[in-house]
Amino acid sequence: MAIKRTAQSDGFPILQTMRFNLLFSLFATYINARKLQWASDVLALIKQSIAEREDSSYAIEYHFYQGWYEFIKSNGTAGENKMNEAITILDLLNEPQTKAGFKTALHIIKQNQAMPEKWHLFIL
Repeated sequence: MAIKRTAQSDGFPILQTMRFNLLFSLFATYINARKLQWASDVLALIKQSIAEREDSSYAIEYHFYQGWYEFIKSNGTAGENKMNEAITILDLLNEPQTKAGFKTALHIIKQNQAMPEKWHLFIL
């Protein structure tokens, strides 16, 4: 319901930020729980939202999350390149804080893949 209502509130930019934060948080929760179909469904919603807003910062984050999904789904054999591409783009755009966050996230994602019962990454 929150996703639907924020989509209807184009006049309030903060609601769009909240929408993306909620979607990315849902994805993290689902991927940690290995609810891959649910995580995939959330990625589809994020992709649709980005297409409607044409926001490159969320597109970079989406690219990272696509890699995260592929990495978990493939047991660590795919997806890492996408995550590293997102990190490289942030480096090119001189976004050191976000880049550092993604690098930390990548480290935790690798640990989560190896030991899903001990490592989780939640996005708020």
